[in-house]
Amino acid sequence: MDARTPRNYFQSPQEASKALDLIRERLDALLARIQVLKEEKTRTKAHQEIVVDDLTKLEWQQYRKRSKQSARDAINQIASGTAEEATNALKESLSDRAFYRAEPYLYDEGKRIERQVFWSDLVGHK
Repeated sequence: MDARTPRNYFQSPQEASKALDLIRERLDALLARIQVLKEEKTRTKAHQEIVVDDLTKLEWQQYRKRSKQSARDAINQIASGTAEEATNALKESLSDRAFYRAEPYLYDEGKRIERQVFWSDLVGHK
């Protein structure tokens, strides 16, 4: 087994598996805690902002996790797959990243279009 292959990165499969399991456990614990906070009645504005910040952090961590895994898959396809598989893996990875970064703008544009279509300054809500 060659240590320079993208699949190894100088770690045994058991070490990598343990590290991934630890990360999954931490993310699951964080998600469970956030769900508990969401279910609690928000008492103050600061408490509500903390919950929103935690949700944002969790979404960012999940994005980073998916992004890294997608990049690893693309690297592995480049190293050991065919040119077509490597191209498809890169396209998928870049497509996921572009969607994640464009999603807030798509949401804002959807709201703007909704206001233009369903609201009128003269009459109010149609």
